[in-house]
Amino acid sequence: MASARMTLGTIFGTVSDTAVAVSTTLGAVTQGVEMLDNYVKEAVYKQQQRSIAEMSSFNEKLMEELAQEDTVRQIAVQEFMGKSNKHRELYMANYNRLGRVLAASKNEKWEDVADEAHTPLKSVAA
Repeated sequence: MASARMTLGTIFGTVSDTAVAVSTTLGAVTQGVEMLDNYVKEAVYKQQQRSIAEMSSFNEKLMEELAQEDTVRQIAVQEFMGKSNKHRELYMANYNRLGRVLAASKNEKWEDVADEAHTPLKSVAA
């Protein structure tokens, strides 16, 4: 009988030890999940703050960049057209033709102006 009690006690001890181990493991897992959750919350907060800071000057930076790009482009066009009267004439003819093509494309009538594709060059060359 004592032997059965000892065996039963050993079994209960093992069950108890296993329960403690499982409980400890679950505690560690819970802490790991909490750490991950805190890390994600911190990352979200940092990203939100970075976005707020970047947006505070976004419009100004955008206007500056586009103004510079437009200026460089406009100077290049002026220099190109200044090479000769032929350069200016051909450029303006093509610019106007492309304007008509793009305007017509809004109305899905691009076929009407597509045939003009080379007319400015023909009229200047003639």
